[in-house]
Amino acid sequence: STIKELVKNKKGDILTLTDNLKIKKVEIDKFINNGKKTVLAVKTALGKEIKATITHPFLTINGWRPLAELKAGDRIATPRKIPVFGKTNPPAYQVKSLAYFIAEGGLTGGNPRFTNSNKTIVNDFIQSVLKFPNVKLNKEEYHDKKAFTYCVSGVRKDRAKEVKKLSEKIKELAAGSRNTQLEIAKNAGLCLATVSAFLNGHYLPSEENFLKILSALRLKQKMASELTIKYRDIARINSVTEWLESLELMGKLTKDKFLPETVFMFNKKTLSLFFNRLFACDGSFWQDKAKNYHISYSSSSKTLIKQIQHLLLRFGIVSKTREKKIKYKGGFKIAYELEIHNAGNLLIFIREIGIYGKEKKLKQAKKKLSKVGVGWSQDTLPIEVWEIVMAAKGKESWRSLYPRLGLSKEHNIHAFRRQPRRETIAKLAKLFNSTGLKNLAQSDIYWDRIVSIEHKGKEQVYDLNIPETHNFISNDFIVHNSSMALDIARHVAVHEKAP
Repeated sequence: STIKELVKNKKGDILTLTDNLKIKKVEIDKFINNGKKTVLAVKTALGKEIKATITHPFLTINGWRPLAELKAGDRIATPRKIPVFGKTNPPAYQVKSLAYFIAEGGLTGGNPRFTNSNKTIVNDFIQSVLKFPNVKLNKEEYHDKKAFTYCVSGVRKDRAKEVKKLSEKIKELAAGSRNTQLEIAKNAGLCLATVSAFLNGHYLPSEENFLKILSALRLKQKMASELTIKYRDIARINSVTEWLESLELMGKLTKDKFLPETVFMFNKKTLSLFFNRLFACDGSFWQDKAKNYHISYSSSSKTLIKQIQHLLLRFGIVSKTREKKIKYKGGFKIAYELEIHNAGNLLIFIREIGIYGKEKKLKQAKKKLSKVGVGWSQDTLPIEVWEIVMAAKGKESWRSLYPRLGLSKEHNIHAFRRQPRRETIAKLAKLFNSTGLKNLAQSDIYWDRIVSIEHKGKEQVYDLNIPETHNFISNDFIVHNSSMALDIARHVAVHEKAP
């Protein structure tokens, strides 16, 4: 839901960050329309974006700070995991087909198409799509001859008989109204051949022309409605096209594709299957020169990439998005890529999602990644956390503490020089018996780095008030509800009669 929708409907639940730094669902207390205000766009290293007013607070390691006090390089709180799944569980063939059409489907023609060169994926697509009623697949050679395109068309039994039956009914009504075919054509604004061919059962006109014929006959509303329903039943293109139209995907160019609302309501198992097939097409699993594993997904649709990044958080997978230029027809075009790095994120993806057709490679990688452990990670805590560590440590020297951490006396923990990993802070929390450090180490927060803050002019602004925690998750950022300060000011103005 957008915040605009929540404010308009004045009801809804939302996610909030609790005092022990865990995310939970709560009810919204107040819905505020703040009018038009100057906003700034905040972009982070993970590619996340949000617009907020200059006074709106964001959570830092040192507490809530208004956007006016933040700059590029500062780290702010974003969710590491969105612990929410839906409850819908549509048939597997629909879930697979949806992933295939979004990834590599051609949806701008009269019939949906799918192009791929991988036999395993193609066979799975064929088996899935042919489970839709009354459809068939036509195989066409793709222009580079390295792949094939499969066009989905409808199959209707006895369609000619149905057209004949409908035309006879219209002809009967025309005779009853004593209108000749020439008069019907003239009143409908159509040529005589069009009307004659239909009334004699030779073909089915377009819906626009059919409605013109009905109008020319001046039928009663009930009869006209019944005939229109019958027409649409006969004229139906095919069940796959209708299904894609119901999801508002039919007619969309690749750059305009998106995940329909139904995907956000999938249960965990269904969402896992959807991603499994989606990444099988436009996804990649690879190793760099240093033999580190990576998973990525590319698309020319920015909306699609952002939606995938958000939904991966439900599994606890933190990903990064970026914009890139790729060669296209002798020039360049903008594309978007989602990247998954680090052993922890990769292992969750392999165990809970996987990639269809790449099971063997993923199994081998899983063994190696399990041995690596956490490995290199960007999921660290801001360097300012060392101030909390030093307060908990007291005057005892690091050299005397190292043995209790299972380290040699010569070890260097690099306090105030490195941004510590969660595992390091967790060990220190246990050593110092510090609840604050323990909460930070086990928090649902990913400390993302701001890369830019830009003015975007005036826009409509909304706000919510969340009781007790006074924050909520928006665009995968943890933001404060700034209305609390306004409520205090309003209270002072009204009850204390002060400006």
